[in-house]
Amino acid sequence: MVIDANLYWIPEQIFSDEALMKQFLSEVPERYDWHGHYEEVPGTSRKRQVVLEKPAGSPNLNYVQGDYVLENMLKDLDEAGVEKAILKVPGLP
Repeated sequence: MVIDANLYWIPEQIFSDEALMKQFLSEVPERYDWHGHYEEVPGTSRKRQVVLEKPAGSPNLNYVQGDYVLENMLKDLDEAGVEKAILKVPGLP
């Protein structure tokens, strides 16, 4: 059995709903020197990404709009022969 032990998912609405984006970014633990913001992906037209930095100015994680469409993710898992996956919510190391 093939298991993907590192599958992340976030709702795509986060990239288009300002209130959701604000709520998501408000959870970044700045007291541990993590900082978050969103920006357009360079070289694209209006595609957004969430960028998490530690320390500020040093990107560590990014979540890109379009990467978390569930139907696409399931198709990719099927094509790769993955039978089970451990779903994680985005977080900080």
